[in-house]
Amino acid sequence: MKIFEKYLTFLTGLTIAYNPRTANILLALTFLYSLYIAYKHKTLKDEIKHIVTLNFLNKDIRKNIFEIILLCGFAVFASPNIIFSLKAFVLFVFLLFIVVYILRNYSLERASILYFFYGYLLAILMYFTYYIFGGNSHINGKSLGLMMSIYYLLVYKKDYFKIPKQLTLNTLIILLYFIIGFIIFKNHSATAKVSFLTSPFICLYFYKISIYNAKKKIILFIIFISMFIPSIIYFTNINKVFQTLPNLEASFKHRICIAKFSIDKFIENPLSGNGFKASRFYESDKNCFIITKEEMEKISKKYHLGNEDVSKINEVNILYNAGFHPHNFILQILFEIGIFGIFVFIYFIKNILKIIDISQGKMDFALKAGIIYNFFVLYIISYSLWETWLLTSIFSILFIFKDTRR
Repeated sequence: MKIFEKYLTFLTGLTIAYNPRTANILLALTFLYSLYIAYKHKTLKDEIKHIVTLNFLNKDIRKNIFEIILLCGFAVFASPNIIFSLKAFVLFVFLLFIVVYILRNYSLERASILYFFYGYLLAILMYFTYYIFGGNSHINGKSLGLMMSIYYLLVYKKDYFKIPKQLTLNTLIILLYFIIGFIIFKNHSATAKVSFLTSPFICLYFYKISIYNAKKKIILFIIFISMFIPSIIYFTNINKVFQTLPNLEASFKHRICIAKFSIDKFIENPLSGNGFKASRFYESDKNCFIITKEEMEKISKKYHLGNEDVSKINEVNILYNAGFHPHNFILQILFEIGIFGIFVFIYFIKNILKIIDISQGKMDFALKAGIIYNFFVLYIISYSLWETWLLTSIFSILFIFKDTRR
């Protein structure tokens, strides 16, 4: 089955680089494969018990996980569509349990991890070649958003690559960074551009400060943004913003409207929130802003939408609503789970930070910070907290990250 493990990790690297939604299938196969290994070693019964109870985890971490599950479970009943929220909650819990089990109880072989990087690098090379020869189609924004996390993961595992000269390896790693940047800037994803440009400074910052101080600063930063982001949005007059910046892109206008609406709904139910994944269902009859025909054509071209009806559009009203999700994990927690959700989240992060080994090397810690920072960027300006494709991709990266079988 070793060859199966290699192909599975190769496909994981390839598909995350092309379309992370398919990573769900690969994670399921990894889970089934890990159960097969347990069956082969006659420990399947014990392993299933581990999955259900999570009794192999640190007591505080296990307690936090069950607190989050209970909080999200109660939030289901506040949802305007309980059936949808319940299904989403069950899927989230199932995914959480199997991933925690895989991360704790199963390791890949070093050769299999190399196959993950081979799949990823093959996709990067194909993208680069495509753009060098004049291609202009856009890559899946979700894949672009994950590129820098995988890049720092590769740098962290660079010793796995058997290249005789260290200088040659470092040169290739630097070259890869600029190739990824070239690919990112050939596309429209602002999130990926932010991640690409800022993550080296984050790595440098965490390289220079002590790990002990870093832990405290991370907690203080999370507390700060938990108060700052909602406050600034609450006191923002979006009409004045749109008047002052008339050429602001429609996608930014849409996010501002969603953010404002999310805060309004949080104020209505500050303690309990409005329901797990409820931002999919709430909307208001207020008009937030208007998209003109020219803007609609621009959006259609950017996101490859059908153009058959665009020519008939004079202007399109975009409702002042939560639409899809708030594009910010702080706002989403407040909107859906309430202020208790923020407290539990901060408490959970604090306990996670306790398990960081303060004796590890500065470079290792800086690279880990780079990986986590890029996840943070995805959650702070782009994606929903409960996106299964993103959770699966993050879990897959963490799975590759952990220590391996030799």
